[in-house]
Amino acid sequence: MTECPIGTVKDFLKRECLGCDQGCKQCDLKNQSICEICEPGLALLDNRCFAECPDNYLKSVDGTVCEARTYPLDEAFVVFPFCGTALFFFMITMASYWLTGNRSLIYSSLIAFFGPIEMAACLY
Repeated sequence: MTECPIGTVKDFLKRECLGCDQGCKQCDLKNQSICEICEPGLALLDNRCFAECPDNYLKSVDGTVCEARTYPLDEAFVVFPFCGTALFFFMITMASYWLTGNRSLIYSSLIAFFGPIEMAACLY
């Protein structure tokens, strides 16, 4: 036997082809549980193949490996809707203040109700 089929490796002592783990296209010659290249559509992480990368990992551009998330703003965008809402209410508050000449209770009510909640979320 000269070549082994894809997904197997040659065992020179036994003179046979041994199968790699499921989803693995090419595994280590000495240890079939260590995957080196995954089947198309699967991504490699810690010598195993995954259809979807685990949390805090993203598929690479070519989709062959799972890479750790390294985007510094990923966690910052979690609070974005809260800060956007705070800005929206601030704009309504200021508009009601200027349009009514400080005779409206809208601005004071909005600040009293949403201010502490939104600011706490933004300071997260």
